[in-house]
Amino acid sequence: MVEKEIREKLESILLNNFEVNPLLFDWNVPLADLQQKFGLLGYLVFFEQLINESFEGKFHILENIIAAIHTPNDVYQLIQKELITNL
Repeated sequence: MVEKEIREKLESILLNNFEVNPLLFDWNVPLADLQQKFGLLGYLVFFEQLINESFEGKFHILENIIAAIHTPNDVYQLIQKELITNL
């Protein structure tokens, strides 16, 4: 899967499932700043489930992402690294 596909899927997940305002979306803004509810554990659990389904893998979002610090770009890098590792 190429970078563009991963980014498009990830952006779609964020915009379509987590009430992230498309006008405010930025790859370098922490998840919790894009949507305050990312501070809730349930939001991150759902995010991890959607990522695992969309990218057909086991991605450890809960163990590796802190919503107040990490950005969509960090999540992208985590996904990309896991996809390369599992080739």
